[in-house]
Amino acid sequence: MWVITRREPGSRPRNSLSELTLHPRRLPAGKFRSKRRFLSICREIRRPYFGIIGSSVPWCTTKQNRAGWCMKYISKLKSGYIVRKSKNGIQHQQFFSSAKAGSMEQALMQARAYRDQLVEKLSGGHSYQSENWLNNTGWVGVAMHCRTVSHKPDSVVHFFRAQVPLPDGKSKSRSWAVRRYGLLPAYTHAVQWRLAETGKPAASDQEIETCFASKFLPLYMKFARDESEAAERQALMGSLQELYSATDSPTIKRLLRDGRVC
Repeated sequence: MWVITRREPGSRPRNSLSELTLHPRRLPAGKFRSKRRFLSICREIRRPYFGIIGSSVPWCTTKQNRAGWCMKYISKLKSGYIVRKSKNGIQHQQFFSSAKAGSMEQALMQARAYRDQLVEKLSGGHSYQSENWLNNTGWVGVAMHCRTVSHKPDSVVHFFRAQVPLPDGKSKSRSWAVRRYGLLPAYTHAVQWRLAETGKPAASDQEIETCFASKFLPLYMKFARDESEAAERQALMGSLQELYSATDSPTIKRLLRDGRVC
C-alpha cells in the first residue's frame, strides 16, 4: 500500500522540493491498492508541498515539472514510449520498448535521455512554422490584406504581406501591392520571399500557380462576392478581372468563369 504524507505550507521540507514523503504501509481496503492509481494521483498534486520518494519512477525536478518538461516530446504507448520532435517540417522520432528495456520505467528513462540529446542536437538555428490550419493563402507566413484607409474613405490598400519570425522575438516582413504587381505576381513574390528568408529552396512557378488556383483563389472570389464595403469590393473584383485578362492558365480562367466573376 502507498500513503501520501502532507507537509504544512511554509514548514521545512523533509526532502528536496522535488520530492514527496512516501511511506509504504497498510491502509484500509479500497485506498490506493494500485500503485498506478497512487502515482496518477501524485502527478495531480501541486509541488512543492508534495513530492515522491522511494519510487522507481524517474521524477523531474520542480522547475522542470512546472515547465512541463518531464513528458515533453514523449508519448506513452501500450508497450513503451515514443519520442517525437519536428523542426522545419522534418520529423524526428524514436521508440523505446519496455520489453527491450526491461520495464516501462527503464524505457521512460531511455526516452528522456534520448529526448534531451535530440533537443540539444536540434537547438542550433531557428525553427519556422511549416503548417497552419488557419492560413487561407496556402503558404504559411503569407497573408492577403484589403482595407479602406481611415483618413481616405474612398482609398483602398490591397496587398500581400510575407512575414518571418526572428530569434529575438521580433518579426521581419515585406509587402507587395496588388495594384502595382497584379494578383498572381504579388502572391508569387510574397511566397518566394518567404521561402528565401526561411532558407528553403525556391518553389517553381507551376507549384505556386497550382496552390494559388486550388487553395487561395476560390476563397478570394467568395471574399470578393461577400464584401459589404463598396470600395473594397470594387478593388477585389477589379483585381480578379485583371487576373482574367493577364493569365494564360486555363485552370484559373475556368475558375473565374465558373465563379461568375468575369
